[in-house]
Amino acid sequence: MSNLLNYVSAGKRISGPAPTALTGGYLLNINGIATVTSVPIAADAVGSFAVEGVFSAPYVGNACNAGDNLWWDANGKPYGGAADGAATNLGADGDFWIGTV
Repeated sequence: MSNLLNYVSAGKRISGPAPTALTGGYLLNINGIATVTSVPIAADAVGSFAVEGVFSAPYVGNACNAGDNLWWDANGKPYGGAADGAATNLGADGDFWIGTV
């Protein structure tokens, strides 16, 4: 009996091209995976994106509890912040799933 699994990566980072110039700390959806840039990446340059870890982000939504799902709302405007996007626990407002509280 053969095992069909192959080790690919430790799973903490993935590499890929930046669709536009990105700043460090930018949240990007890559094929349904929430990723975060660590450093600025030029447009069309291959960069490294974090896919695992603990991140702080602006938030808009209801009170959260540990284990609640979070989505990214690209046009969400958190209290006192700019409309550059925010995490939310309101799934209908979210553009893609980013993790749990």
